[in-house]
Amino acid sequence: MEASNVGEQATIDVGDVFANRLEVKTLKYAEADRILERGEVRRTETVPAAPQQPRPQAQAQVQVRVPKREVTRETVSAASRLRSMVGGAGKELAESVSTKMEQAKEAELVMPKLSVQDQLSDLEKIKEGLNENVFNDEQLGIIVDEIKGMSQISAREDTSRMSADQRELVLMRNQRIKEIKGRLNIK
Repeated sequence: MEASNVGEQATIDVGDVFANRLEVKTLKYAEADRILERGEVRRTETVPAAPQQPRPQAQAQVQVRVPKREVTRETVSAASRLRSMVGGAGKELAESVSTKMEQAKEAELVMPKLSVQDQLSDLEKIKEGLNENVFNDEQLGIIVDEIKGMSQISAREDTSRMSADQRELVLMRNQRIKEIKGRLNIK
């Protein structure tokens, strides 16, 4: 093709681009094991590649050869852009899923739906029950879930807009949550 055909599409054979970059060698398990045991793993010299099969003439006319350096730069650039896009999308998806899961768990909780006074009262009863070991495993599981949820909710809560009385109740509630978390070894 002529150099004046700028803007036309070109087909790049990735196999040709990366030819002679990696040496592929087939080993049997026993041979690989023997090599690893003796510590013979070392860099091998490059062996000249076997001559490639001649290609049909029609296919050769369609393909345009691009110098390897240009393809390598483009490939590295594209790979890094793709890696950053995929990494960012993966993080966003993980955060979105975990947020949705937390919201679903919090929707199932009972204590956040109560008034702060009732929450404080229930937390006092839970603290007393823990001190007296009156809860069974199932009840303890429910308590752990409720305390974890309350802890997350209280961490997001803005007390600056509350009245002094309300803020005092919230601080007392948060202290009880902290005490119960310590008693149950909840992180």
